[in-house]
Amino acid sequence: RKDLQKKGLLPEWYTTAGWKMFKAKYGLPSEGNHLRGRHETIAKTLARHLPQQYQAEFEERFFNDLWDNILSPSSPALANTGTDRG
Repeated sequence: RKDLQKKGLLPEWYTTAGWKMFKAKYGLPSEGNHLRGRHETIAKTLARHLPQQYQAEFEERFFNDLWDNILSPSSPALANTGTDRG
């Protein structure tokens, strides 16, 4: 976990227990099995529902809010948003 935090793939606030749960339940190989990839996909998917002129700005906002733990997705959102699973 500490190595991933140094590489910017896991936020500083993420705990070992949280990382273990993420790996076991939510990580996707297509996103590198990292929280950064999952958050990027969620942010991009949410932003697509806005008018085109706002998408880039809100994709960044959504990502930053997820990464900074301002927004915390529910389990179904974390597991399924931006995938073909739900």
